[in-house]
Amino acid sequence: MRRFASSALASAILLLGGTSVKAEEWDFWAVDYSGDSSIGNIVYTCVSATGSCTQRTTKVFNGNGWQTGSSYVDEDNNLVIYGSGGILHTYDLVNDTWTDSTDQFGNFQKIFQRGSIKKTSDGGVKIEVDETKLIERKSNGELHLGENSWITKEENGRQKVYAKDAAGNPIPIDYTNGTKLLINGRDVDQAIDNVGALSAALTGLPTVPQDSPLSCGVGAGAHSGSNALSGGCASKINERLTFNAAASFIPANQEYQGTDNSWSGRAGFVFKLGKINNPTLISMKEKKGMQAKITELSASNTEIKDANEKIQSQNKELKAKVDSFELEKAALVARLEKIEQIALANHKDEKTAFSFLNVSNLFSSMRSFLISSN
Repeated sequence: MRRFASSALASAILLLGGTSVKAEEWDFWAVDYSGDSSIGNIVYTCVSATGSCTQRTTKVFNGNGWQTGSSYVDEDNNLVIYGSGGILHTYDLVNDTWTDSTDQFGNFQKIFQRGSIKKTSDGGVKIEVDETKLIERKSNGELHLGENSWITKEENGRQKVYAKDAAGNPIPIDYTNGTKLLINGRDVDQAIDNVGALSAALTGLPTVPQDSPLSCGVGAGAHSGSNALSGGCASKINERLTFNAAASFIPANQEYQGTDNSWSGRAGFVFKLGKINNPTLISMKEKKGMQAKITELSASNTEIKDANEKIQSQNKELKAKVDSFELEKAALVARLEKIEQIALANHKDEKTAFSFLNVSNLFSSMRSFLISSN
């Protein structure tokens, strides 16, 4: 089927000058207004490779008004002009004849070879070629494209888009072969990857510190080809209140990135309620302090142990001396008793007896002292 050019294109070709060519060599139609309402429009056949055009006929269309967007070339290469008032002007080049018709439904069927436009049982309209559905508009407003339909429908102020197969079952819409799905100029798939990278970068930042009033850090994240960097700080204001803030961003400039798809941020306060229990975990500083105290106590216990062992040794020596003293005391008491007996048996006079008696009393006192000391 040969193509059709608007009057603007035809005018440009006419400025180049036309050359007669054989009918079988031309490849598109061109129409230009002659400037004379009595003559109307001039119809040409043209060769796109050379820009050469041949005038074929003239025609005064209905009211000399016609719509290029609704005009077409049918399967027989006849030129069909959609004029004002819904009149279709069909030019047959072979027979050099014009046919005017108001049967729009019948003429538009010529757009498709072996095609048809049908009204469906539910009040819709369907366009088929070789009994294969190309386009169908249902009575509920759905516009279906193809047997496995891409469907769009305006409903409640929104334009819905979805897909179904020939049996009416929902199926996915898959943008493939390098086609990108954009929303407001932003690549949706890339935006999802960016969100993953931005979130991963934020997870690498420090949480609220337990052993210092403030901690800061930097992080990095990646997701499906998108990379992000982050930075942030967390502060323990007091035992009950903590604060943290952080941000991440995509350092590389991306195609179809948009204006708000390259960064992410967070900030928050945490306020503890109720009784505060000391955490079971300790910091490295506290751990080192406890280890130093344990080492000191261990050294002190060693010194005490040594002192106890020394005291026990001294106690053993003292006990041995006491035992020796007891033996000596017992031997001395025995000797005193023996001397007392000898003195009492051998006295010959009272004086002597009195002297021995005094010695005996002295010995008895000494023995009583030794026994009591035991």
